[in-house]
Amino acid sequence: MLVLGGRNEYDEEEEEAEEGGAVVVVDDVSDDILRGGGSAAAADNVDGEDTSDESLLSLMREARVAASLVHRHVVRQRGARVREDGRALFLGMDLVAGGSLRQLVREFGSVDDGLAASYAKQILLGLAYLHGRGVIHRDLKPANILATRSGTLKLADFGAARQLMNLGGTAQLELEASLKQMRGTVPYMSPQVVCEQGAGPADDVWALGGCVLFMLTGRDPWHEAVAAGPSDPGVAVALAYHIAKAPAGPALPEGLSEGALKFLGRCFDRDAKQRPSAATLLLDPWLPADPPSC
Repeated sequence: MLVLGGRNEYDEEEEEAEEGGAVVVVDDVSDDILRGGGSAAAADNVDGEDTSDESLLSLMREARVAASLVHRHVVRQRGARVREDGRALFLGMDLVAGGSLRQLVREFGSVDDGLAASYAKQILLGLAYLHGRGVIHRDLKPANILATRSGTLKLADFGAARQLMNLGGTAQLELEASLKQMRGTVPYMSPQVVCEQGAGPADDVWALGGCVLFMLTGRDPWHEAVAAGPSDPGVAVALAYHIAKAPAGPALPEGLSEGALKFLGRCFDRDAKQRPSAATLLLDPWLPADPPSC
């Protein structure tokens, strides 16, 4: 990944450019950003993908959706431009220099109950904002949650995201078909996603539960069900089948607080209709209360 230096006007901190994190598709990348000037940004290109006119139009449509998202807990998207030969997209986003949640847990170990609850609330604030705008992430996982150096978490990588809207006609059918495709990372997929029943906000909530479980244990959900890494194609297929058939969510280890167990139980409700929304989960007693306003 190419990282471009400069000052990030959307972050409270001035930080040196670092490699790492996710890259997302956004609305418009200026020449300054692509050349390394202007505000700090991370940039990459999507090469070797389907770059037909229809595919590029679809990607740019999703880019415009991502570019409209402005929230403290969502990485600000910078732009996407088609390369002159039409064979690649340049992608850009604001630089978040603290690393991903996955990197932090791998380096420093699992986090305590209080910090996990605080992080869960930050993620939920970002999710509630997305869902309020009709956007579902579809690939929420620790690697796609980035941290600033001051500890603010931000949702990133909207390559799989979709905006729920009434498009009508063929476009509506295409949207509905795309939502039934199994997208995301298998250990963080809900039963509905692995069964290709159609993605929705409730599937992001299930994935949030997986992120919280990872924070508390340092292990991916369902790790006990696989003997090899979930990135192995055969293992991924077997794990997806296991998730589809399991009578409950992933195993919750002993030693977790009662509040964390109840919170995770709500996230891992196998009935998507009974799974609480992100906005509802923000009221869960396990999460820290907001400071009183003056």
